Amino acid sequence: MEKIGVGYALVTEAEKRYVNEALNASRLSQGDMVNRFEKQFAALHSQKYGIACNSGTSALHVALEALKEKYTWKTKIGGVLQLRKL
Repeated sequence: MEKIGVGYALVTEAEKRYVNEALNASRLSQGDMVNRFEKQFAALHSQKYGIACNSGTSALHVALEALKEKYTWKTKIGGVLQLRKL
């Protein structure tokens, strides 16, 4: 039976340089690459700040906290936050 591949990695030379730059840095987290990413992401979306997260769960926590700041507890988001469910 012939195997059907599901994809392949296409990594450019520039991407390899970025990975090596990050690996050769003194920090792998919260270093220059993360700061650059956050600034470029914010600019791309016309926002003042961008926040890099380590997981989707962390991103949801940040999003819910941001919504809590924007809306009062009287809105629907208050119920979601009180139940701790999404």
